[in-house]
Amino acid sequence: IRIEEKVGLILNFRRSTGKNFTAGPHNATLVIAKPCKDPRFIMRLIGHEALVSLPIVQINKYEWKGTFEIPFPGIYVIEPRWYGCKDIPIRSGNMMVPYKGESTRIFVGGRRETFGKPSIKSHTSLSYLFPEGFWASPELYDEDFPNKYFWITHEMGMEQPNIISSATQLGESVVAQEATPMTKEFLDLSDYELLCWVGSRSANLIWESFKSLRPIIANSQKPFKFHYYFMESFVRPDEKWSNESKKKFRKCKNVIISLDEPRYPLTQVEYKHQVAIFLGHMVKIFDDATFPIWMLTVNLPSTSTIPMCTSPFRRTNHHPCNDALFDLFATSPFPDRVRLLDNTDLTSPLVEEDDMRDASAVIAMRIFAIAGDQVKSWRNAGQKGIKDGLERNGNVQPNINYP
Repeated sequence: IRIEEKVGLILNFRRSTGKNFTAGPHNATLVIAKPCKDPRFIMRLIGHEALVSLPIVQINKYEWKGTFEIPFPGIYVIEPRWYGCKDIPIRSGNMMVPYKGESTRIFVGGRRETFGKPSIKSHTSLSYLFPEGFWASPELYDEDFPNKYFWITHEMGMEQPNIISSATQLGESVVAQEATPMTKEFLDLSDYELLCWVGSRSANLIWESFKSLRPIIANSQKPFKFHYYFMESFVRPDEKWSNESKKKFRKCKNVIISLDEPRYPLTQVEYKHQVAIFLGHMVKIFDDATFPIWMLTVNLPSTSTIPMCTSPFRRTNHHPCNDALFDLFATSPFPDRVRLLDNTDLTSPLVEEDDMRDASAVIAMRIFAIAGDQVKSWRNAGQKGIKDGLERNGNVQPNINYP
């Protein structure tokens, strides 16, 4: 597929019989046969029933390679979006207008009920909480949703999903409850085991989605347990907080971090360095080994013009900040309770702001699952947050009164 002069996409599909393609895995190669500084692109397959990302990694000066799978049979359009060969300038809008290469239609044959399950596994270690999934079209179930696509799993089959709605400042979104089931132990979260979000607009969107979903799936849990703290800098995270907010933040037992809109531009090296220092600071603030700290991957598409992680040292078609996070956590200097929540399976094929709204709703569902899993770990260890402090196997560790 020709994208522009000296730039092309090669797809090698596995076949079943005749001209029909199988579920995969299939191979993708992007060739850039010219000098190209910091290329930006999104490669995906758009079908009537599913949206498929083509994840690729730079292999050498001229080639990027990867594998992908197709979740459902049907007709797909191969859509290469090409944004050029140099650093994206900062603009007032959030997105640049791409040059779209030649669109090519393909047919993937087979029956929905017997189509192959995925063989490619993501690099997340949390599949026991939320299994592999993909973005499906409402047309798959003859439904009319506000989403262009919604998240489902292969295990759900063709039965009608249980659809629930989430609302944020960007509008309504729907999620399939079965795709990311809430861990039942979440309902045992005590009034003193606060779950806290800290970060920029991205964290606020997920928090809004979470609060919107709570009355539907966990109505017994009261909203005062779930806090949001605004942050736009890893270097001075609490500069706009009141003293009262700082005291309350110290009471958090589970921390979710998402900062996609920093106040100041950051190179990829600066971002990695600042995140490492910030997470080290969080470990010192929350010095109990049983209090988890979750760093979320960036939810922006790789082509966003928000000045995050410029001058990349590692190149894939993920957002360059996510490449920095993968590099940081691959040789993590942190204790095990500092974890990366990798949501790139959700965000990689998405390009519009409304898509980020839909991804935030699914991430909120994932937080219900990981928070419930943490409650299960606490209870198995005989631990519970109570009014007077932290109870461990009958012994109470008193609260600390911070000045």
